[in-house]
Amino acid sequence: MKTTTTAAIVTAALVGAGLVATNASGASTQTRTSTFDVVEAGTLDDNETQDLFENRLASCMDERGFLYEPVPPIEAPPDGTLSLLTGETFNEAEFTSRYGLGVVENTLIVLRGDPVPLAHDPNQQIFESLPDDEQVKYSYALHGTDGEGGCLDIVSNSFEAPETTAASDYDRLYDEALQEPHVADFLAEWRECMQRAGHAYDTPDDIEAELDAAVAEILNAAVRVFDSGQLSAAEVESAQMSQLTALQEYELSVAAANLRCGVADGRALLDAAVSELRTEQD
Repeated sequence: MKTTTTAAIVTAALVGAGLVATNASGASTQTRTSTFDVVEAGTLDDNETQDLFENRLASCMDERGFLYEPVPPIEAPPDGTLSLLTGETFNEAEFTSRYGLGVVENTLIVLRGDPVPLAHDPNQQIFESLPDDEQVKYSYALHGTDGEGGCLDIVSNSFEAPETTAASDYDRLYDEALQEPHVADFLAEWRECMQRAGHAYDTPDDIEAELDAAVAEILNAAVRVFDSGQLSAAEVESAQMSQLTALQEYELSVAAANLRCGVADGRALLDAAVSELRTEQD
């Protein structure tokens, strides 16, 4: 008999470890993940780079015995935010009220066995057509294990040095922009606002980092318990679903406070500061 729970536990653990995204290729081409950015939105930076990435990914998976169909670039409409979780178009307030930052929901999608949100990604159907043991192997081939990198890592590392340098330069400019007086002033006001709402963080980035770590701990603990044989797969999944649901309630609260405290204004300030620094240093 097919046991979908076991595969869900393994795959969800990879999500918690930061190795799975609803659209793997979209996540892999991000140069910086920040809650200053609209984290659920994405226009891929360079369609040619994306095509190259996807074709290399398909070749790598073929070498490992699995079919992977290149995913076309995702383009967010100008009048809204395209959610990588659902494929629907939201504005930021709508997305925040429904999903928070989307961190927990990304994992719950896997555990619930929801259909792939983005209809144009054919690889979810390929994955779901496989038996449970092959789904686990497919996940390991694509996302890797603790001891071995998967095709996502291999392909990411195969890109030429100028691309790596560009990402590194952006990270440096980002960190410098955080120190600009007007950005620092915003962050001070943001911290005070968040503290009044009962949340203590240094920057908006710290919210997502904390949530990512909490999800990873819940899922990794579930795998440890499952591997020990103390509980059945159904019992493990039930327990982690309860923990994730509670965490999502917190995420909704902190994300709503983050939005009220002006993260959108901070994002605009940061983007402008990065652009100014890039112009000055070119």
